[in-house]
This record gives sequence, structure tokens and C-alpha cells, in this order.
Amino acid sequence: MFTCLLCFVSLFDAKMCKGLITFAPQFDQLLNMLACKRVVSACLANMKPLTECILAKPVPEFMRWSTVFCHWRLLVACLAVKLLLLDVSSASFQESLFCPKGCLCPTEQEVICDGVMLEKIPQEMSPKLRNLTIARATMARINVDDFRYYPLLERLTLNYCEIERIEGYTFHNLTKLHYLSLVGNPLSDLQSYSFAHLHSLKEVIVRADALEQLPAYLFFGSENIRGLDLRSTSITRIQRHAFSGLYNVQFLHLPLNLVTIEPEAFHNCTRVHFLDIRNWQANRSEWIGVAPRTFHGLGHVSSMRIDQSSLGVLWPKAFDELETVETLQIHNSRITSIRSSSFAGMRNVGSLQLLNNQIGHIARYAFQEIPGDQVYELQFMENDLDCSCRNGWLVHNFQKLSNDTLKRNYCSSPDLFLQQQLGQIDPAWIVNCTKKYDHHHLDTFSRAPLSVDRLPIPMLILLITFAFILCNNRFPITN
Repeated sequence: MFTCLLCFVSLFDAKMCKGLITFAPQFDQLLNMLACKRVVSACLANMKPLTECILAKPVPEFMRWSTVFCHWRLLVACLAVKLLLLDVSSASFQESLFCPKGCLCPTEQEVICDGVMLEKIPQEMSPKLRNLTIARATMARINVDDFRYYPLLERLTLNYCEIERIEGYTFHNLTKLHYLSLVGNPLSDLQSYSFAHLHSLKEVIVRADALEQLPAYLFFGSENIRGLDLRSTSITRIQRHAFSGLYNVQFLHLPLNLVTIEPEAFHNCTRVHFLDIRNWQANRSEWIGVAPRTFHGLGHVSSMRIDQSSLGVLWPKAFDELETVETLQIHNSRITSIRSSSFAGMRNVGSLQLLNNQIGHIARYAFQEIPGDQVYELQFMENDLDCSCRNGWLVHNFQKLSNDTLKRNYCSSPDLFLQQQLGQIDPAWIVNCTKKYDHHHLDTFSRAPLSVDRLPIPMLILLITFAFILCNNRFPITN
């Protein structure tokens, strides 16, 4: 029995026991007997295993039982500490120096602080930290130097932490960071370059409750981001060049209830697999619609979808220099007017799809050369259209429309043709409209309201002449 226990003791050399005694000074109480101290001191001095010391030198009779007793107690202490070290993956590791108070530390490389009232990023964690999760904390802001001690950090989650401000280059020390989540924070101030030059970053989730706009060059230099989720309901504006430098985004989800996308917001944003824009209230922007050059510089997109949006006016060149797109789909949206050349300037577009929309006016040349050399396919189906004479595209192209277009689109006005297919419109109506229709002010680049009508030039001259005669009769000229 004692021999077996000595075999266990042999697992611990003097150097390890010295480290254990240093790590836990309370074990010194186990060595309070003279014989025990002499044996251990001799072993520590020669850096030899305890069993070698015990068997090498005979112990006097009067010290033998005390020595055995010492080793029994030392054995128990060493075994206890050994179990503690072997159980490093358990919750007991949270008692170590690298674990903030109240947090859970499954390993030295992972820290989870949920519901701990932290006011700043803890600085006592291990420099080997790779995964940090903080939730339901009270941090008002994140500073530039908060992560300077954690260069190996790969995953960072800061959800519901009451973060209000993030400065530029805040995360620049995290050269290994792959994943970043900022969800449920009252973030109101996000500065340019906040997520810049993070070359290892693959996925970013930002869902803020108070953030109103995305500044320019927000992700500049973080060219390897694959997934970017910005589906927040508070963000209403995307500034020019906000997405500049994103070259490999696979999935880009824009904020919900977005109002304004400034021209060239997507400049130098390429290789987007899926661009998702939902609930875009473009009719409330200063352009009362989609501004010219909004998607300028966006290229190599597999699928771009605008869904459930109020787009207002699609101004000329709204999609200018949108290049190499497999599918551009506008779906379930309300469009006040599609102006001439709205889709001009697009290059190498596989399919332009307008499906299940409510559309007011369509300019006469809105789809000129579509399909053609640059846009290979046009799908125009299940839309509700204004079928009045002011709709130049319908009036002047009625005889050229395909059977699918005539059968799968419907009239929303006038009441005479309500909910009828385009193909059911009386041809005499179209002929009459064609005779009256010469030029419509909405066929040109103008912000005039839809209800303005053109007056014939002879009628205008007659009114001016009548007003001049009336003024002369009422205020006669006297010498």
C-alpha cells in the first residue's frame, strides 16, 4: 500500500512541488515537522524526486514515523493540486489570476462575462485570449487601447453592453480578429475607420438602437470581410464611400428602414455575392427617390435585391456603372416614376427583374435598349401600372410589348381599366392617347410633381395677351 503511494509521489519531482508550494503557501503547514522539512529541503536543493531522497538516505528510528507521516500528507496535498491542474477546463479555472471576477473562464483562451457589471474591457485577462464574450454590461464607450494586451483575440462579442461610442481604429490592435458582434447597444456615434485595417476580419454584425448613419470609410482596408450584417432599424443614412474597400463580401445586409443612400456609397465595393436592401424609404430622402450614381462603382454582384421598399423616383443613371451583375431584382416595392435612362450605364447585367411592384409613371425611353448588349434580359411581370395616357412607355410601346408583359401586368388606374390585364385595354384608347401624346415633362430629368400638366403654346400666348389688354384698360397710360 505504502509502496503504491510512493509510486504516485514519484510523479512529482522537487521542482514541481516547489512550484506548487509557491503557488499555494498554505501547503507549508503540512511541512511543519522537522523531519519533513529536512527531506523536502534536501530534495529541493538537489532538484531530485522525493522518492529518490527517501530511498537514498536511511532515516533515524526516532524520525521514521514522522517522515512517513510527512510524506503521507505531502502526497495528499500534491495529488489534490495535480487534480486541480488536470481539471483546468472546468469552472474552477475562474479562480485564476486571468479570469475577471464574476466571469466564466472555461479555458485560459476563453472568457465569458454575462450580466457582470463591467464598465470597461477587463485588462487582467490572459494575453493568450482568443474568445471574449461580454453581454449585459455597462460600458459607455470603447477606447483605442482597450485591446492592446490581447493581440491573439479571434472572436469578440459585445452585446447589450450599453456602448454609445466607438472611436476610429478602436480595434486596430486585433490583427487576428475573425468575428465581431455588436448587437443591442445604444450606439449613436460610430466614427470613420472604426473597423478599418482588420485584415483577418471575416464577419461583422452591427445592430444598434440609436445609430443614425454609417460614416465614410467605415470598413476601409478590411478587405477580407465575407459577411456584413447591418440590419438595424435606426440607421437611416449611408454616407458616400461608406463601403469603400470591401472587395470580397459574400453577404451584405443593409439597414432596415433606410432612407438615404448617398451617391457612390458603394464605390470600390466588389465581389458581393448577395446584396439585400429591404424597407428602403428612398421617397423620404432629399432626392425623393434613388439619386443618380447611387450604385456607382458596385461590381461583380451575383444577386442584388431591393424588396418591400418605397423607392419614389428612379432618377436617370440611378444604377450608373453597376457592373457585372447576374440578377438585379426590384420586388414588392412602390415606384412613383421610372425616368428615362434610370437603368442607363449598367454593364454586363444578366437579368433586370421588376416583379410585383406598384408603378406610377414610366418614361417613354425608360427601357430603351433593354434587353440589349449590356442588359441581356428584362422580366417585367405582376406589376400594377398607371394605364392612363400620361404613361409614355405604355402608350408608345403597346404594340411592341410581349405577350407575357401584356398578360402578367395589370392596371391600377384609371378606374375604367382597374385590375385589367394590359392586354385587355381597348386598342382605341391607346390610339387616342397616341394622337394626344407628344411629349411628357416626366420623360426628362426634372423634379416637377406628377400632377403638373403642359399647356398648349397657343393657349399660353392667348392668356398673356388677354392679361396685357386687361391691364391697359384698367390702368390707362397718361401723358
